[in-house]
Amino acid sequence: MNTKITLAISILMLLFGSNVFAQHETSASGPDNKKEILLKKVIKDKRDKSGFPYVEAWIAAQNAIVEASELKETSLYILNVDGVIMYEGTHYFDMMPETFAIDIPLMPGKYYIVIDSPYLYAEGVFEIRK
Repeated sequence: MNTKITLAISILMLLFGSNVFAQHETSASGPDNKKEILLKKVIKDKRDKSGFPYVEAWIAAQNAIVEASELKETSLYILNVDGVIMYEGTHYFDMMPETFAIDIPLMPGKYYIVIDSPYLYAEGVFEIRK
């Protein structure tokens, strides 16, 4: 009898654990969980016509994702509405588009993302809700 109960509990735990994992995988990587950040972009160096700087940003799970190319050494910031810097870092974006993930604050509120490179300046607003 104890063996049957242990087996039943083990099967339930296995099924429940698999279900939770599958839901997490779907929500973390599904397209519905990706929210675009609209960026206001300004080309800084209009004399340099050698490339086409590109940048996009979105929120996915617990990260702000920045996808960019041809920006070179780029400063990235996340600020709260009071102007307090919540994240500050740099990344080198070369010729090929690549993504860079930034951990976003967990506190609900409005935040700004700022992307500043020698060729392009961009900023956008996103909101964290409970």
